[in-house]
Amino acid sequence: MRTIGILTPATLITLIGCAPIVANDAGVQQFAESSGGTTAVSEAIASSQSGETGNAGASDLGSATTGGTSVSTTVEGGAAGHGNVDGTSMAGGTGIVGAIACVVRVSGTTGNDSNLGDSWPSAVASVQVGLDLAEARLSAGGFSSCDVWVAAGLYHPSATDNSVSLTLHSNVGLYGGFSGQETDRSQRNWATHHAVLSGDLAGDDIAGNLTANRSDNSNTILTGIDASLLDGFTIKGGAQAVAGSTGTLLVRNCHITDNSSVGISNPRGGSLTVDSCMFDTNGGDAINASTSSMTNVSGSSFTNNSTCISSGGTNLSVTNSTFSKNSGTAIKKVFGSITVTQCQFVDNQPGSAISASDFSSGTVTNSVFRGNSGTSGGAIAISLGSFKIAGSVFWSNSARQSGGALYIATGPAFFAVSNSTFNSNSAPLGNVASSAGSDGTTYTSFNNSILWGNNGTNAVSGVTKYGFSIVEGGTGSGTIDADPLFVDSIAGDLHLVNGSPAINAGDLGLVSSSDQSVDLDGNPRMVGNVDIGAYEY
Repeated sequence: MRTIGILTPATLITLIGCAPIVANDAGVQQFAESSGGTTAVSEAIASSQSGETGNAGASDLGSATTGGTSVSTTVEGGAAGHGNVDGTSMAGGTGIVGAIACVVRVSGTTGNDSNLGDSWPSAVASVQVGLDLAEARLSAGGFSSCDVWVAAGLYHPSATDNSVSLTLHSNVGLYGGFSGQETDRSQRNWATHHAVLSGDLAGDDIAGNLTANRSDNSNTILTGIDASLLDGFTIKGGAQAVAGSTGTLLVRNCHITDNSSVGISNPRGGSLTVDSCMFDTNGGDAINASTSSMTNVSGSSFTNNSTCISSGGTNLSVTNSTFSKNSGTAIKKVFGSITVTQCQFVDNQPGSAISASDFSSGTVTNSVFRGNSGTSGGAIAISLGSFKIAGSVFWSNSARQSGGALYIATGPAFFAVSNSTFNSNSAPLGNVASSAGSDGTTYTSFNNSILWGNNGTNAVSGVTKYGFSIVEGGTGSGTIDADPLFVDSIAGDLHLVNGSPAINAGDLGLVSSSDQSVDLDGNPRMVGNVDIGAYEY
């Protein structure tokens, strides 16, 4: 690791004198030096346009120079005072100076760790050196945040030591996806210019084999710290890809793959946000946030992992994400609350798609569960908590024991289901739902929902309540025994066709506007009377 020495006044000017860039890069802290005077530690720099003219005086180091106008995007600088050599002061003039952003550039192919990283021609070669330089510039003052831009290439935490991890710094954003020519962060393309952080130090991993030749791989490839950001990388070949912190960690636009244990772990008290990431072929949890204070996942995909998200702590929110062909439970929640919105769970087995226990509340809205299987509760299994399901489809899920789609293991607990559709689900006990409880505190309720074509009329087991629902073989209060007329249930298309008894047959009073403003296709739900099922006709 490169050592940053004591910062002399001349060194400080070198560190913060980064090459100017266009100041329209969102999230990059800009700053302007006042012109017409000196800074406290270096030469006087004078520059003025319009307004009163200020004469640059000698600095406390005894020299004065006249600065030119920056070619970068400009912002107005304020009047500055400066000192003369005799100790008196003089007011500086008003000038216009260039906005300078804090950016350190890294290139494994053209960089050199003796450089300062202030331009692509002077890029450093190592990611950690780039991170440490950015931290030094923050410590020197003048910036509240700094970027590290990493060009396409292969990077390791260490050449041979698998105990070494790359370490982020607070308020430093680590960005991959650069070709090595960009002048603005928005010009990068991480999908084309792959920046790879690899824990395969010996270069002998076998793709898809998470056990062979792994003893010398990095224990953890990258470690976060409070207020750190990771964006635009492929992270592979470690036991653990990313370790979070007790503060906030944002991971965005990353591909986390082929790690033998955990993709991202976040410890007690930490807040983790994952956005637009891919997780595949990780041997343990893709995300382990078992004791995090809050975990937010959006726009991400999980394929061929074991458990995808293991969450404890307080709140878990998952939005617009896909879970497919994972070998464990897709989402495992213990304690706290869980919210799932606009997600798809497809062919996950042998664990339930969602398992929630000892939790305060759960909500699933406008989501699809297809082809999942488990011991009990092929799609969702809960105990000790309340769980609302709205506007969702459950098709061809199965359980080896109870509850093809839904299962309650221990009460008090209940499912409150509204405007959802269940078809082709199966289990020895309760093709759609099963509850182990027998009292009023443990039950499943279906409102404005369709339970049809679930391998016979053995739809539910346990205490069940209905309201304005189409139930095959249903004869009790709140049920309608009539074919809902799906477009193609064999293929899993559960939209309604013209003439369906579900059209305008629901109860609008049973629809929560906050949960169901639109149907599963995104069409308005509150048009006339509400239809029964997940789709409005």
